[in-house]
Amino acid sequence: MPSWNLHAYHTKNLLDNQELSLHDYLDPEAFKLGNIAPDIYVGYMVNPISKRLPYEVTHCADTQVIPVPNTERFYELYVEPAFKKGKVPDALAIGAWLHLITDSHYNDSTRMFLKHLGLTPNTDLRIRKQADFARYGKIVCPEAQIVPNEETFRQAECFSQYPIEREDAQRAIDVFNNIVREDSHHYESEDDYQLFNQKWFDQISADVDEELLRAMNRIKDNLIS
Repeated sequence: MPSWNLHAYHTKNLLDNQELSLHDYLDPEAFKLGNIAPDIYVGYMVNPISKRLPYEVTHCADTQVIPVPNTERFYELYVEPAFKKGKVPDALAIGAWLHLITDSHYNDSTRMFLKHLGLTPNTDLRIRKQADFARYGKIVCPEAQIVPNEETFRQAECFSQYPIEREDAQRAIDVFNNIVREDSHHYESEDDYQLFNQKWFDQISADVDEELLRAMNRIKDNLIS
């Protein structure tokens, strides 16, 4: 999965997009939290944590190495129902959907990259992949802190897939803010990737930005339909 510095990069690109004007209809802090929410209860990024949930549950994914989340299933279960009730989906749920889209694109692109090289996904390749994701994330990481408000925590606790306890949400925000604070001022060379290269990342990240933009325009189209 992309590291949180990389999720921060794509999230900020959306929030800075003047055509989307996300601030007009989504709580930006809840949106930012949503963009890391699926990772909170997996157990790797936030400790201590009140509970753990299987990755297959949090990411609507199967159990294969380098899994690809089922983004459409998540949309149908946790985003679309609000539209059917004539409501605006919570920003946190939309952010979580975008997190899964980001994970899906990066992991699917990784699987295609490995297939092109004649390699079968395994634990060693997954670890090398994660190291490269973190390295690239440090290159592009923006200054993008989450500054929660009561609406942020309300949406976390009311998240329809599973409630995110206020204390867990705050711990996740603290971890995220520390990562972004450090990585946005950290220079990382474009060399020494373990598996990929800078050209691959530049292309994939541009593709992800386009895919996320399409996803948010889908949200806007539903709001005005």
